[in-house]
Amino acid sequence: MIRHQFPDLTWLRSQVATRFQQAQGWPNVVLLVKSTGCYRPNIKGPLSLFMNVKGQSQCSVAQHGVTIPETHYFITNPGEAYTLQIPENSTTETFNIHVGERFLEQVFDGLVLPSDRLLENPFEVKSSPISFFNRLYPKDAVFNGLLNQVYLHAHTGFTDELLLEEQLVPILVYLL
Repeated sequence: MIRHQFPDLTWLRSQVATRFQQAQGWPNVVLLVKSTGCYRPNIKGPLSLFMNVKGQSQCSVAQHGVTIPETHYFITNPGEAYTLQIPENSTTETFNIHVGERFLEQVFDGLVLPSDRLLENPFEVKSSPISFFNRLYPKDAVFNGLLNQVYLHAHTGFTDELLLEEQLVPILVYLL
């Protein structure tokens, strides 16, 4: 799913509760949003990459907060509550990728498990929980190349969910 506006927080929390009651979990969501002065407190989310195409934002998890420049990205882990803030004095174009837990686990299992084990029961999650350090990571040329595919997809308004998943796989492989 690609969105060009931050969803209403009440609606978002309601959707999350409904999806988890129905055992669907988080979907993959790309947010490409231009915003001035935005405060999104205490959102419990999936694996999330917070980046900016233009400008800066602040993201915090627990007691750890950072300012995210255009040259870096920040990662939060599945189930962690984060707060995102965009300053009111400038326009920021955020480019955030939120990866559903099932999708992340499937990509990880595809990397580490032998084919015969995957074929026995392809929908059973076999991996351990995946987590990253909550810190700024520099964007390098390889990562930027992978992101550019998703950014162009999101920027043009193309809404093919399978193509989006296909473009997210190499990003996750890179991170893992």
